Amino acid sequence: MNLTLVPFGYLNSQKKLVDVHQVPSGKLCGCLCPSCHAPLIARKGNKNVWHFAHDSKSELFTALEKCSYSFYVSARMMALQIIGKRLKLKLPKYEITLSEYLPMLERYVQVTETVTESRQVIMDNVSLEAKLAELPIDLLGYVNGYPLAIVFSHPGRKNHWQSHEVPKEKVGVLQISLDALRDRFRLMDSRNDSYSDALEDYISTDVASKKWIFHPRFHHSETLATSKLSDKIDKLRKQPIGRKEKPKKRPRFDERIFEEFREKKSYQKTYTKYRFDCRLCNATWVGTGEDNASCSHCGTSLVVSRSEISEVSP
Repeated sequence: MNLTLVPFGYLNSQKKLVDVHQVPSGKLCGCLCPSCHAPLIARKGNKNVWHFAHDSKSELFTALEKCSYSFYVSARMMALQIIGKRLKLKLPKYEITLSEYLPMLERYVQVTETVTESRQVIMDNVSLEAKLAELPIDLLGYVNGYPLAIVFSHPGRKNHWQSHEVPKEKVGVLQISLDALRDRFRLMDSRNDSYSDALEDYISTDVASKKWIFHPRFHHSETLATSKLSDKIDKLRKQPIGRKEKPKKRPRFDERIFEEFREKKSYQKTYTKYRFDCRLCNATWVGTGEDNASCSHCGTSLVVSRSEISEVSP
């Protein structure tokens, strides 16, 4: 859905925002843009997703150039309209991560401390468009008696709240981004599904769109995380640091080892002492190696037997 296409229009006759499903098609819808107040046309065809579009023939059409974020403006205004005094919310998990680089170990040491777990809550006594620490908020309510402020963010809207900014009051501040809402609407069956219902469900259940700007337990959790990081670093510093051994290079294979092996085996054969017996002429002699295997009397080697006597040094 284009950013200049509007899911919700301001029905002037009833002085409230309406879903495109709630009005007739075309100019008969009688709606104005919540952002620039130019007349809208309800587009409810069979191909494209249903939406409001600015009337290009109206005298106020030139204001469209200043109405770049009509989609988000109308969504935020509708959110404020449909949220009553009681709101069901799924809150995100909030963690603090601290790290420090240790040159002695050549790496970072890191610890994480949980400020709050993700959980489902009920926000009561909700009021709209209030101020906290002189900064604007969209919703202010109470969860189990503790105040919770909600700020909607989207492209084109300046965020006055900075991360971890501490209000004087101990109030949790939660930011809900509307950035992903356009893609959710685009995937809907716009002829049957209500944008209002989808918006309400998005605000209530979508955890990925929410993040904590401030939580009353932040500083307590930060102190715990700092202490954990300090203890971890102290333990690591007390551990002995071994010398780093250079990786051993794999020796290059030397083919000469086969030649040396053959020479050694030949040496062992050559200097082994044997007793030779010729069964043909009954001659007996002592020698070494294969060269002495023939009978010196009759010249035969076929009927000569030998037996090893002992090793002899060369």
